[in-house]
Amino acid sequence: MKQIFNRLYYSFPVRLMMMHLQKNTMLLGVWVFVMLLITGSFGRSFGVMYLFLDPEYMGKVSFWSFGFMGFGVGGFLMVWNITTYILNSFRFPFLASINRPFFKYCINNSLLPLLFLLIYFLAFLQFQIQNEFAKGYSIVYYIFGFLTGF
Repeated sequence: MKQIFNRLYYSFPVRLMMMHLQKNTMLLGVWVFVMLLITGSFGRSFGVMYLFLDPEYMGKVSFWSFGFMGFGVGGFLMVWNITTYILNSFRFPFLASINRPFFKYCINNSLLPLLFLLIYFLAFLQFQIQNEFAKGYSIVYYIFGFLTGF
């Protein structure tokens, strides 16, 4: 059992996350800030969460509005990966010896973005069901728009 925990602890995704906690706390603060906005923990009185959970394009909530939201979140995710790769790739010299190092870095650096997407989709589902009384097909339609833009 201890060997399993050692392998997990020394795996590249976990080491990347530990390094972010030590070296890139300001960048992690941006993720936390956006998560606070999405969940309504910050900016609720101004309605900031509605910009993320019920986006409008040309006056209505549609496939395209969620597509643009997905495009923005995808851009944010790529900026995160590019920035952290530039700042931290020298700490992992083995990256220079593998094929497509940036791609493999992005896959291993996906713990925080996947957590973010999970929180976003849970907040989105809760908001659409409780506040918008959306049906299953429209929720799936909006998620498909988000993923298309993403």
